[in-house]
Amino acid sequence: MNCPACDTRLIDGTGSIYVCCDDCGSIIATRSITDLIETHNDSPDQRNTDKLHQVRLDRAEKAMDGVPIDNVIDFGCGKSQDFTRYLKNIDYIRVTPIDIDTPIQLDDLIHEHSLYDVCFMVEVIEHLKSPSYELSIIRQALRPDGVVYIETTFADSIESLPHPYVDPKIGHCTILSKKGLTLLAKEIGYLVEFLNDNVAILKKAG
Repeated sequence: MNCPACDTRLIDGTGSIYVCCDDCGSIIATRSITDLIETHNDSPDQRNTDKLHQVRLDRAEKAMDGVPIDNVIDFGCGKSQDFTRYLKNIDYIRVTPIDIDTPIQLDDLIHEHSLYDVCFMVEVIEHLKSPSYELSIIRQALRPDGVVYIETTFADSIESLPHPYVDPKIGHCTILSKKGLTLLAKEIGYLVEFLNDNVAILKKAG
C-alpha cells in the first residue's frame, strides 16, 4: 500500500490500523476501517455555528481575490447540512450539497456545464481513502480561479499515538500532514496556502 499523499510505500510491521508515512508524515489507515467497525461522525455543534460559517465564507471570498462568489459546493455536507442551510440564506449564493445520500454526487459534476467558484470541505478530507480522486474531480468543476477550502486537523499537530483524532470509529482514514497535502495538491494542479494550523486554501493552477 502506498501513501495517498506522496505515493511512498507504507511499511508497518506492528499490525496497527494506522501507519505514519516516513516521507510526508501523513497518518494513513492501512485497512478499510469501514470493514472493521461501523463508523459515525456526530458533527459537533461547536463547529456549526453561524459565526464560524461566516468566517469560512469570508476566508473563501478573500482567497478569490475580489471575484464574487455565487456558485459553491458544500462537499461532505453531512445529514444535518448546517453549512448548506447557512449558505442558502445568502441570496447571491447558489449551493450544491454533496454527501453520501444527496441527490447529486461528486461524479455528477463531471457531466455538468456550470463551473463553481468554491468547494468547501469542512472536516471531510480525513474521511477520504484516496483524496486525489475527489480533488481531481473538484478541480475540473472549478472555474479557472476557483478555490477549495479545506478545514481539518493536520498530522503535524498530532504528536503521538494514540490520539482522539486518529480513530476508526469516526471514520478517519487519511490524516494528511501539511507536506502531504502540498505534494498531493501540486500533483493534481493546485497551489496551496495554509491560513492556520487547521485551514488550507487550494487554488486551481494553470
